[in-house]
Amino acid sequence: MNCLDTSFIVDLLRGNGKAVKKYGEMRGGALSTTAITAFELLQASAGKQSGMINDILSKLDVLEFGLDEALEAAEIEKELKAKGAMINKLDVLIAGIARRRNLTLVTADKDFKKIPELQVSGY
Repeated sequence: MNCLDTSFIVDLLRGNGKAVKKYGEMRGGALSTTAITAFELLQASAGKQSGMINDILSKLDVLEFGLDEALEAAEIEKELKAKGAMINKLDVLIAGIARRRNLTLVTADKDFKKIPELQVSGY
């Protein structure tokens, strides 16, 4: 299953050609995002954008952050710290959800490629 990251959804809403093409390739398959991504999108939205964000979130399986995901995120944080390759804390939480559930994270954010055993798909 593909898990859509914040950068992908923002690019999709902005009509980015590469994101729109990637979305077309994935349509018909199971698509998800994380509750962390939902938070990032909703806290940054305003006006018309808010309605568009709510619409896309309603079409996705929004994955929660529980204890298993917290344990995975903590492990990712340790791995990154050991390599001296820290990334944004919210991205660590998103990666914890995706890696724990063996999902492919669809993103334009290259920081996710620093995370061992995380399946990442760019566009």
